[in-house]
Amino acid sequence: MSALVEPFHGSKITRQTLGECTCVITAEGRFTSRMALNFSRELTDARGEGCTDFVFDFASVGSVDSIAAMIFCEQRLELEGCA
Repeated sequence: MSALVEPFHGSKITRQTLGECTCVITAEGRFTSRMALNFSRELTDARGEGCTDFVFDFASVGSVDSIAAMIFCEQRLELEGCA
């Protein structure tokens, strides 16, 4: 008996600062709740380092889990000052 298994594709979050206040946060792979929490940490760290302008790059995200989407939306509301 054999089972079809979807190959594991690594997921990662990276952050790059452009100039003094612009930050690009890139997500790659499947956007899970764990990835959303890592995204949140990167966003918080960038804000703590003085970044005020953000670019969120999701071009390489293959799929998004619903819980991850909720975590991301919560972070966006905090970023906009709507907490």
